[in-house]
Amino acid sequence: MKIEHSIIRWLGWIPTGDLGPFTIYHSRRRRTVMFPRSPPRKPPSWWQCLQRNKFAAACGGWAEISTELKSRWGLAAHAARLRITGPNAFLRYTLLADEQLRSRLEQIIGKPLLTDEA
Repeated sequence: MKIEHSIIRWLGWIPTGDLGPFTIYHSRRRRTVMFPRSPPRKPPSWWQCLQRNKFAAACGGWAEISTELKSRWGLAAHAARLRITGPNAFLRYTLLADEQLRSRLEQIIGKPLLTDEA
């Protein structure tokens, strides 16, 4: 079902994603498309499970570090003028083992990003 943006804009927002029993997205022709939400037909592959577990572990790592380290990652990403936030920089480092990113960010702010040492 296609709905014009002008019809739905009276709500004050344009919904996207899963909303109740519907999935909603916006087409290239500036129309809102809604269809009944449907679960995946098959279980995830071993590769999907591996990637999901890897991402969950990286997010768990972010949750476990101290507030001080979280603020350092945010400060470093901002100081380096990266177009990503501190959590995204941490996830990139964790998921890709990007030592070059970590060392460059530590160099910019002058503090370690993995330990609470000053």
